[in-house]
Amino acid sequence: WDFRKTGAEVIREIDRLLDQRTESEIAQEFNRRGWETSGAKKFNTWRIRRLEQTHHLKSRYERLREQGLL
Repeated sequence: WDFRKTGAEVIREIDRLLDQRTESEIAQEFNRRGWETSGAKKFNTWRIRRLEQTHHLKSRYERLREQGLL
């Protein structure tokens, strides 16, 4: 249950990075930093998307649409 255990810092960073990067790129960046999920696993696109949905963050797609880029 990443929702219950994921730190606020990780969620804030996902929210910030979604303005500039895809979920896949965010996962790669977190793994590069050595960050792990609450279950001590590497991040992947699915985990980033799940946290995005669970924490009601706007997706990369929604952000691009709001900017008129899609």
